[in-house]
Amino acid sequence: MLDIAFLVAGVGISGGTNTILEHAANIAQLGNRVTLVTLNKCSPSALAWHPNAQHLATLGVRVIHIDEVGKRAFDVAIATFWATVFHMWKINSESYLYYVQSIESRFPSEDEVDLKLLIDSTYEMGLGLITVASWMTRYLQQVHGQTASLALNGIRKDIFNAGVRPTQVRPQNGPRLLVEGPFDVAFKNVPNTLAACRDAGFQDVWLVTNDRIDPTVGGVGRVFQHVPMAQMNEIYGSCDVLVKLSLVEGMFGPPLEMFHCGGTAVVFDVTGHDEYIKDGVNGIVVQTGNYSRVSDALRKLRSRPEILQRLQMNALRTASEWPDWQQSSACFMNSIEDARGRATVTQSQLRNICWRLWALFQTGRRLRAEEREKSQAAACTSRSLEVAAHTARNIEAEILDAVYRSNSWRMTSPLRAIMRSIYKVTGRAG
Repeated sequence: MLDIAFLVAGVGISGGTNTILEHAANIAQLGNRVTLVTLNKCSPSALAWHPNAQHLATLGVRVIHIDEVGKRAFDVAIATFWATVFHMWKINSESYLYYVQSIESRFPSEDEVDLKLLIDSTYEMGLGLITVASWMTRYLQQVHGQTASLALNGIRKDIFNAGVRPTQVRPQNGPRLLVEGPFDVAFKNVPNTLAACRDAGFQDVWLVTNDRIDPTVGGVGRVFQHVPMAQMNEIYGSCDVLVKLSLVEGMFGPPLEMFHCGGTAVVFDVTGHDEYIKDGVNGIVVQTGNYSRVSDALRKLRSRPEILQRLQMNALRTASEWPDWQQSSACFMNSIEDARGRATVTQSQLRNICWRLWALFQTGRRLRAEEREKSQAAACTSRSLEVAAHTARNIEAEILDAVYRSNSWRMTSPLRAIMRSIYKVTGRAG
């Protein structure tokens, strides 16, 4: 039996949190002691969205804030998000692991170089690594020289299955599309996904999002917000095609859930898709960014119902071969044991590494901010001088124009002609 601490940002609704909660319940069921240590303070109701909420409490899984950990000792502490790595030294543990659900250094914008480097540093701290997708194990080995154990995410087959009672029966006159994801996360790409559905001429489009948005958002027939997981199956079962055009993914979960509920998916060739989505077999895979190809694919599914039916049948076959959460968590426990054997960093070493890296990160950010301020100040000064010169030229032109139009200028014209003749004869410059 192990005493395990998962360090999480919070326990709000998300795919990543769902994975952790599923493992927490199953690991506790196997006789291990599990604690969820949060960076943000959470109310007891924060877990209500998850079907395991009551089961977690029954199994003795505790949710505590990191300030409440104190000197309690754990066998294993597991970071679950890059920011949690920098707080993990506060937990007294025999081994320190890192559950990598995505390569998060891809999330910041291109100009956030310091943040990208900071996140990348978390993969090389001597933590035992566990990932959820094959592509990430390859990435960590090839880019960071780190070996990681693989534990594929499971799925709740009691919730996601083709026998579910749908919210609304699927239409007979053409496929109903489903778009899922938050509007305010750029790499989820929801606005462009909806636009591609509209361009394909679809009116029957449903949207599931955690954002509080106008229910009459353009191009959407129905909007579902903050949907508990146990009700997502009813929405999947009501739709034929999930259009999921994320730009960055770790373990691509929603299409797999859709497969289990009898639907298929149209996706970009984003990382993680190839774990189970095969183009033209159980779904349609489009080169990332090719929205016209997405619209063409959707129109084809509408005009060729036999293709849609074939993709859906193969998607169900894929779903039947995928592990459930009990199988996944058993694999996860094996991965914990493997990762413990590779974990080399101690609590004091981890604290020192985190302090130094965080200090370098903050210093780098401050220096970059100062450089930006200097650059902006120089640009403002240059612009001010340019404006002043332009203004002076305009004033000079206005003065000369006024002189040329004046009576005195016209009256002295004969005198200027005589002077020019004199200069010409004498060779003096005029």
